[in-house]
Amino acid sequence: MGKMPAMDIEHKPQRGRPPLGRTRMVTIGIRVEPAEREQLEALAAQKGKSLCGYLRDLIRGELAEDDIRNAPLRACN
Repeated sequence: MGKMPAMDIEHKPQRGRPPLGRTRMVTIGIRVEPAEREQLEALAAQKGKSLCGYLRDLIRGELAEDDIRNAPLRACN
């Protein structure tokens, strides 16, 4: 028997959940009203993202803004 070809997972663009083994992520559960979920899904669809991907980007944006707000001010010479 010959060697089995290695599976190549790099050939597809990734949406939603990242492939296992690259990152260590945690799952956070939240409860929202059905109307809020529909609005969020519509916003995600406008950006061509899944609901999870959209919320993940939203969280990362908020955290980045917080980092900028809390950064020390630097004076220019």
